[in-house]
Amino acid sequence: MNVDSIRSNAAVSGSSAEIRIAKTAFCVILMFLFSWVPYITVAFVAGFSQPSLRRITPVVSMIPAMMTLKASACF
Repeated sequence: MNVDSIRSNAAVSGSSAEIRIAKTAFCVILMFLFSWVPYITVAFVAGFSQPSLRRITPVVSMIPAMMTLKASACF
């Protein structure tokens, strides 16, 4: 075994660790968006739509907020 083969193995294992870290970061960002987009959508529709076109009642608009609070308290 020579020095070149040891260095090449270190480079390969280092790049696979970087790929795993990148995949993990991507999954964390994706799950963050997946969990907050329903709340944001309901909040914006309930808050900024015209009153004559509003389909979301104040009680219904609180459901995503309560789910978000529960998820935040659990984690």
